[in-house]
Amino acid sequence: MATNEFQRLLLQNAAFTPPLRIVSGIPADVLTIHIPNVPHSIAEELWHIVYWQDHFLRWARREDLPYPQHAELGWHRIDSYTDSQWQELVARFETGLTEAVNIAGRPDLSECHSTLQEPGSEVGPLSLLELIASWAVHSAYHLGRIVQLRQFAGNWPPPLGGDTW
Repeated sequence: MATNEFQRLLLQNAAFTPPLRIVSGIPADVLTIHIPNVPHSIAEELWHIVYWQDHFLRWARREDLPYPQHAELGWHRIDSYTDSQWQELVARFETGLTEAVNIAGRPDLSECHSTLQEPGSEVGPLSLLELIASWAVHSAYHLGRIVQLRQFAGNWPPPLGGDTW
């Protein structure tokens, strides 16, 4: 599917284990573990990624969507998750990844603009290139947290393999 380096970084084994592999093969009892002094569980981290993914993609589609007023709006406490709830969340993540990869393949990324203008920023609406780069960095950060949470739980690497160094 990936035709350029940006697309490969979003979806495939590039800088780290592919995103969909990071969220695969996690037992239900590990998804919602709350480790002392760690603010979020694996399920909460992926919920947060999908929350922002949805926002970034809507801005990329040029929808008029206000920036959330408070950071806590992007978080949801999850104490239990069924396998079907987790699979639905992973499917939403995969669908969004596919859309982001398609956007990243556009030849006019730097010329086209989203509707996102971050509060407190002097920069006008972000170009699609800036928007996708920002979303990719945000997602990579939280995917790294998921990897670390899986390591803490003794559930790394995933069944299909993952970086272990």
